[in-house]
Parts: sequence; C-alpha cells; structure tokens
Amino acid sequence: MKIQHLWNLVPVLHLHAYFRKKNQFFLDEDIYSDWAIFIPEEGVFRYEMNDAADTVSPGEMIICPPDTTLKRKTVVPLTFHFIRCHWLPSNLSHNDLRNKIPTGKINISNHKRMLSTLTSLRKASSYPEPFQSELKNHLLRDIWFLYCTEIDSSISRTNAAAEDPLLEEALEYIHLNAFNKLNVKELSRKLGLTHAQFIRRFKAELGKTPVEYITFLRLEKAKELLVDTTSTLAQVASRCGYSNEYYFSNVFKHHVGMPPSRYRLLYRI
Repeated sequence: MKIQHLWNLVPVLHLHAYFRKKNQFFLDEDIYSDWAIFIPEEGVFRYEMNDAADTVSPGEMIICPPDTTLKRKTVVPLTFHFIRCHWLPSNLSHNDLRNKIPTGKINISNHKRMLSTLTSLRKASSYPEPFQSELKNHLLRDIWFLYCTEIDSSISRTNAAAEDPLLEEALEYIHLNAFNKLNVKELSRKLGLTHAQFIRRFKAELGKTPVEYITFLRLEKAKELLVDTTSTLAQVASRCGYSNEYYFSNVFKHHVGMPPSRYRLLYRI
C-alpha cells in the first residue's frame, strides 16, 4: 500500500467551533456541504454514517464527507471541536477525495500530542485575526499530519516489508539510528545497492527520499521534546541527531513553518 497520496492532501479550515459539556446535539442528524470533522476532548458520542456505526471518545475523531447524512447522539456529556474544511489540491474531484481521505471513525494513538494540539486550537480563538485563522489552519494540518505519521509507521512499513525485504531492512536500520550519525551512502552499501538505486527504490515506495524520511523522524521527535520536556534547544537538537543547535533551528523552521522556540510556546499546555 502506497500512502504518499495522504501526505499530498492538505486541509483548509472554513469554520472551527468549540463546545463544552454538551448533553445533546442540537440536531440528531445533519448533512454538510463541505467536509466536517468532530474531535472530542471529553465524553462519548455515538454516530451513524453510511453503513458504519460506533461510539467515539477522546483520541478518536469522525471525518464526514460532503452531502452525507451523519447521525449522532451524546452518550456521556461531550466537550468537542467541530471543524468544517476543504482539501488541497483543489483540482481533485469529490470522488477523488472520497477515495483518498479516510472517512468515519479515525483513531489517533498519540493521545498526549493530540490533546496538546486541541488545547492550542481552543486557545487560538482568543487571538486576533488574521493570526487566529492562520494558527487554526496550522493546528488542523498538524492533526492531519499526526494521523499521516501514524499511518506511515503502522501501515507503510508493514506493506513495504511484504513487498521489499531490503526496504524493510533499511527502515529498521533508519529507525534504530535516525537520532545518531547516519550515513545514507553507507547504508546503501550495506544493502548492496548504489546510492542512486537506494534513493529511487525508497522514494518509489514511501514518497520521500531517505534523507527526507530521516528529517521527518527527527522533527517529530523534536516536537515531542519541545512540548513534553524542559530541555534546552541545544539538548533537543542533540537528542534528535543534530550536532548544531542553529542548523537544527533552521531545519525546523523550514519544515514546520516556525522556529522551535515559537512551536514550544504555542503547543505547550
């Protein structure tokens, strides 16, 4: 299974609303003209959509496509975020998007990271425009990319192993050594491939070059350390495989869109 199509999709916020301790929904069912996302912080609700029906609790969310009936009922008083959005690239048809975007109940395993992002999303409403909208868009994309990250780890590696044992060996080596000095050319030689062959093979399956994938792993760890620890930027850089704090800051800003110090300020609870 190739998953790069998920990384190529970017949500664009239309509306964000936050509801606290709701005993029931105003409407038992609704149909939206754009994509709707329900993300609970506390409580439980039950949903029905197409042929699916289940309960949804913190650490999970519902993605509902346009023109689809969504039935919902509160089970335990509910605190949740309600989001409406569209997706980029804009040249994709509704059918293309339905085929690419998972709908129904979606699970996020990293509950702590998810809660941190939702807390920042809630606080963003207190900021003036246009910063409020820009920040909310950034946070919505962070939730989507968090989901993509988990799919990348749990599905892509398994499928890559089945299709290409050499690639699985490479991924295992990268995950063991991503936060140390890691030489991609040396890894290519270990696998019996030329550097160019390895890059082509890796990117064809994962949609990223080995260096891009290593950078992704390092920055995901950096985000967690920035939010969950009091480590200095130099310490975070070192623990993520960067020998130079300033180079780490430049890489982080280039990929995340803000310096690590600002990311820590926005996301820390």
